[in-house]
Amino acid sequence: MTPNSTRIQVMKRIPLLETGFNTTVPMEESDLPELRVSAINQSSVNLFQQLGVWEKMLRVTNFDRMKVWDSVNGAKIEFDSQNSEHLGYIIENRVILSALYERIKELKLVDIFAPHSVSSLHFNTPNNDPHQNFGDFVTVKLNDGAEIVSRLVVGADGGKSVVKTSLNVGSTGYSYNQKGVVAVLSHAPIQSSVAYQCFLPSGPIALLPLHDCHSSIVWSTSPSHADYLLAIDDEAFLTEIVSAFSGGQQNTTPFSPFGFMSSTTRHSYPIDMPPLTKVVGKRGAFPLKLDHVSSYIGNRLALVGDSAHVVHPLAGQGVNLGIADTVSLTKSILRALEAGLDIGSVFALSAYEKEQKIKNTAMIASLDIIKRLFANQLTPIVALRGLGISLTNNFSPLKNVAKKIAAGMDLDINGLNLRNNKAAP
Repeated sequence: MTPNSTRIQVMKRIPLLETGFNTTVPMEESDLPELRVSAINQSSVNLFQQLGVWEKMLRVTNFDRMKVWDSVNGAKIEFDSQNSEHLGYIIENRVILSALYERIKELKLVDIFAPHSVSSLHFNTPNNDPHQNFGDFVTVKLNDGAEIVSRLVVGADGGKSVVKTSLNVGSTGYSYNQKGVVAVLSHAPIQSSVAYQCFLPSGPIALLPLHDCHSSIVWSTSPSHADYLLAIDDEAFLTEIVSAFSGGQQNTTPFSPFGFMSSTTRHSYPIDMPPLTKVVGKRGAFPLKLDHVSSYIGNRLALVGDSAHVVHPLAGQGVNLGIADTVSLTKSILRALEAGLDIGSVFALSAYEKEQKIKNTAMIASLDIIKRLFANQLTPIVALRGLGISLTNNFSPLKNVAKKIAAGMDLDINGLNLRNNKAAP
């Protein structure tokens, strides 16, 4: 089936447009680790298991402990799995995508158009308005001129979503004036998998376990400092990483352009971090911002994941929020089908928006408050912050709340019966 001949019948075949990922190159276990990774919580793993995707992921690293500390006041908090489920999993984005596409191809229910992108959407409504509740289809025009006609378009195309632009909705947000520097490091063998995070005045830095004595670094810092970290050689970069985690972060340049307070005593938390030995591959950086759309849906349209909300990576919840969106949206579609409703109508989609907007707003606000709290270096705030962290670490009820935020929201996947979707003959 080619894009030029495609006319979609609802729930018979699903067109999937992929812009940036090469779906034809198989993932090999020997491939070098990828820069971009995701922290996946247990609820998302449960979904992957029901989808038949989890067992196809070649490289998955769980972590059972998390150590977090404040470099300014020395306050610390630790989480552990307490012999239950793992706290979470660190998985390369390419590993997740490769497993998903392998499963999609087995099911033979989806037509993959790659590489393709959406150039425009056209609605069967006056003035091409997606908010008017009539018009029985939307036409998706692709970058090569082909057209696909559908009753529902799901925008999962990221923060610069073309579908979001077509929905023409406002959003709340702002730039954090930071970049997230990412890199893969190799280190000595370790006995257990631990995720580390240190809150510096410039932003948090995290060391996340990967496979085969590798770990991922995610360092949120000022744009100028990020550019500096990308420009220096590997040996100097390793020195900066070690210095940051030890609490003695100082500039290696003769002046102080990055705003670090060299006159302030820094506290290091005595941790069992493995000795870092080498930078593997290239480093990268991406801008950090908060963005939350005012509406997740329109007539024939729904937004999920980063298309609807972009959060700071300090708790690694971006992907999990998007997965929760897809579960909620799927349930809304199934309910509409069972009731004989039009799956693309605002009425059918409204339950999805109502459920996820409330949950996502709470999580987005929590992450933003945490980010701002640790960025504030006023002495009274620093002292109160340290007291709060220490109390939380030593008071189980508060610690359980903090652990739940760190682990992300639970998913109710009952009733989806995803394992019943066997591969087509």
